[in-house]
Amino acid sequence: LSRTEADDAMFPRRGWSLFLGFHGARDGLMADTSFSQLRGRGSVVLPLGPRLRLLGRLEAGSSFLSPSRQLPASERFFAGGARSVRGYRYQALGPTNTAGDVVGGRHLLVSSVEAEWRVWGRWGIAGFYDAGNAANDWPPEPLAGAGGGLRWASPIGMIRLDYAVPLDRQREDWRIHFSMGPDL
Repeated sequence: LSRTEADDAMFPRRGWSLFLGFHGARDGLMADTSFSQLRGRGSVVLPLGPRLRLLGRLEAGSSFLSPSRQLPASERFFAGGARSVRGYRYQALGPTNTAGDVVGGRHLLVSSVEAEWRVWGRWGIAGFYDAGNAANDWPPEPLAGAGGGLRWASPIGMIRLDYAVPLDRQREDWRIHFSMGPDL
């Protein structure tokens, strides 16, 4: 289920978006294990003046299965990257195996807040703070990243170039993230 309301589909100054999904598998029906999974995502854009807007995002997911069962790798949650927790590599956050490789978890919780200021024409700058993680226990222990970036309202949608720093510096250094597409 999804719903989006916005004053402009490509470059909203005011709007919101909600998504809720549920799926699963049953052992024996072309699956090796039984599980169900719930995932939700919400985004909001609010004007804070003629050239300033506030963007917020929250995403959560949980998998339900017997503790003795293994969740299929394709159904595990990961965090990190341009549309998750900036400052960390794509899918670099989550439970690890004995070799230290990120293998994903049963639960996900990620949030973000961003202020964007239109500086000149279609160009803008932004500052943001992201927090979240994937884990096998609820709630996941959050890791945070913060930074700033350039924005260009291109004819094909918003193009973002971000410089982000993980606030848990023991894990990684800074990262450059590139993304494009609608805010909602």
